Amino acid sequence: MIAQINNMTSGDTATATLTDVTMAAGYAHGLLEYAVLHGAGREALLEHSGIHPSLLADHFNRVPLLQYIALMRGAQSVCSDPALALHFGASTNCADLSIIALIGAACETVTEAFVMLNRYGRIALDVGGVHGENHYVLQHDERGVWLIDNRQHYGLCPELTESTFTRMVTSVRKMFDPGLVYAVQFAHDAPLSCEEYVRVLGVPVKFGCAQSAILFDPAWLVQRIARAPRYSLGVLTVHADALLKTLAQMRSTRGRVEATLLPILHTGRVSMDRISTLLAMSRPTLYRALKAEEATFEQILDDARHMMALHYLRDRTLSVGDVAQRVGFSDPAAFSRAFKRWTGTSPRARVRNVPATA
Repeated sequence: MIAQINNMTSGDTATATLTDVTMAAGYAHGLLEYAVLHGAGREALLEHSGIHPSLLADHFNRVPLLQYIALMRGAQSVCSDPALALHFGASTNCADLSIIALIGAACETVTEAFVMLNRYGRIALDVGGVHGENHYVLQHDERGVWLIDNRQHYGLCPELTESTFTRMVTSVRKMFDPGLVYAVQFAHDAPLSCEEYVRVLGVPVKFGCAQSAILFDPAWLVQRIARAPRYSLGVLTVHADALLKTLAQMRSTRGRVEATLLPILHTGRVSMDRISTLLAMSRPTLYRALKAEEATFEQILDDARHMMALHYLRDRTLSVGDVAQRVGFSDPAAFSRAFKRWTGTSPRARVRNVPATA
């Protein structure tokens, strides 16, 4: 499926760049749960998208954008709902998907929340804007104020913009005056039927425009929010700053290798040749890049297996053999030897002596 999406890329956007883009796992988790609620099979969708279930255990994990797109397209097909992104956006609480919504709820006004949205936008989708770092820009004209989607890849995945805009419009209509939203326009081509877009968004909708944007009444910017205690803003932004720092570290070659390894670790097919291919670089180039960071592929693979083995052993329903297979060992004995090297004890002893919540 990912190969098919790569072939769909148009313009001057390189596939190699797309493989680097990640988004918060909370969005993929929310989309998966929505699709399952509407008749999709969980395991089938995960297999179709290539998303490993362990990535969805924590909303702050990262999921490759290409896998999210595959999940979206698979859910649309299985649920027989071409406008699934629209319905997903309208039915989900932003706070269930990302910390950014929680930060926004602690802001005094929409203007402050908009600043925070751009400050922490990379937590949701790790990509810069077309003309800078801001994911969204505001543009005033005689009709009102336009909120413009400035993200580079909205053309690749129009559903991403559709669900985001629907969440924004739905939130404004619930929190403030529905009349503050005037119109919505999308850069992508019109679907076969536009009526559902008008029904869900509740305003005129245009397609094939120069940019994707929402037209608001200027009074929207001064609306008061303050739906969470003010002190929580400081607490949340400290955590969000830490997430941004971790995200920056993930952009290192080591971080990219780790992010590519984890979803396919269970297959056992995680050679340096395969990872370099998935990262769209040659094996010698990958070797040199890791060497510059004082790392080796073997070390990263070993560390990933160690980390995931500890994660899986917390699940008391999995046998040692199951865990061995999930971290890429075809021989449980070899896994046990590696685990003892990592921890000084056997995996069975670990299961007996460590509480499941550790």
